[in-house]
Amino acid sequence: MNFDNLEFGGTYSETTAIRHVLSFHGATAAYNQQPLTEAMLFGVSGGIGFAYFNFEYDGYEPTLYIGVAQRYTTRFGQYMDGLYRRLGLETNVRMTRSAQLAETNLNGDLAQGSPVIIHVDRGKLPYYAEDTEYADHALVVFAYDEKSRNFLVADQARSPITISPSDLSSARESIDSLSFRSLILAAPNGPINLVEGINRGIRQCWDRMLNPPHPRNNFGLLGLEKWAGLINSSKARKGWLKVFAPGVNLYVGLQWTYKCIQTQETGGGALRGMYADFLDEASEVVGKPRLKELAERYRDLERHWSALAEATLPEDVSLLRRTRELIYRTEHSFLDNGMDAIPEMDGIRTEQAALHEEAINDFPLDKSQSQALLDDLHDRLTVIFEAEQEATEILKTALS
Repeated sequence: MNFDNLEFGGTYSETTAIRHVLSFHGATAAYNQQPLTEAMLFGVSGGIGFAYFNFEYDGYEPTLYIGVAQRYTTRFGQYMDGLYRRLGLETNVRMTRSAQLAETNLNGDLAQGSPVIIHVDRGKLPYYAEDTEYADHALVVFAYDEKSRNFLVADQARSPITISPSDLSSARESIDSLSFRSLILAAPNGPINLVEGINRGIRQCWDRMLNPPHPRNNFGLLGLEKWAGLINSSKARKGWLKVFAPGVNLYVGLQWTYKCIQTQETGGGALRGMYADFLDEASEVVGKPRLKELAERYRDLERHWSALAEATLPEDVSLLRRTRELIYRTEHSFLDNGMDAIPEMDGIRTEQAALHEEAINDFPLDKSQSQALLDDLHDRLTVIFEAEQEATEILKTALS
């Protein structure tokens, strides 16, 4: 099997996986006869979005989820179904409750020369230095190595990843609703026309930001406005000074905020930079200069989102600064070095556990200092909300 065309590296796992397979097939865009970029795939899929949820369970520290892409009401594994339709891509999806049958199917597909997109729980992958669970993540299995008895995987790293059949099966099995989902993406019949996909993707982006699904106050611009109101509140039932009270709970909340915006499949800046790249390219395809002008607004938003993330773990508080450095190093060491990063990441895990204990026993911010930090984050979020609102309204009319 010849995988010379397979490109490695990427930002957002779903569009990274699709770009891997399209590059394997030698697929090109009709307008320039070049391989499809991840930014284009991301924009056609619906692009950026926003979601905010926090979770509290007895006996556990609170946590939160901040979504920055178009992952609203679609079920796990199905986020890209609209993209496939918009680009006229044929897919073959398999699902089963049997781990043995899932592995048999996977080996059969690989024997036929087909790279396979599968969905897993990111937190169960042994090569990610994370404690996340129940996080839907897409990757491509492109071969089985008989000598090492491992699968070869194209993920977000810039080099191939190896994973044992048992580890891969555990990651696939962890999210029950995925039912060992696998997807074969057929080779396109010819160059892919992007115009209709661009139009539909942009419409989905602004529509979901302005008209979010239920629960409305957790998604889109309403969700962003809600979070800005909660982050420095001591009165609201879900206010941060109650849910993420000063101490280890606040430490956890600040970490998750940084990760969701700056590292986990965002490329930094809440994916706004990749969306700006999409708008630049889309402007050329559909002949709309306003999209290129709008791209600069989203690059400005990328800077605002990154500054917010950096402010959650500020430079002048040593515990928080070191936490930020380790999160950033974990992400970029893996992306740059792949499997060679695992020894470093194991060491990072050990240091992160020690920092967590320090936060439990001696959190460096008292109540007034915590309030000041959260007030600053509130002010930054207010600026971001207003800029996102303005950019979305312009996006709504950009194709008129």
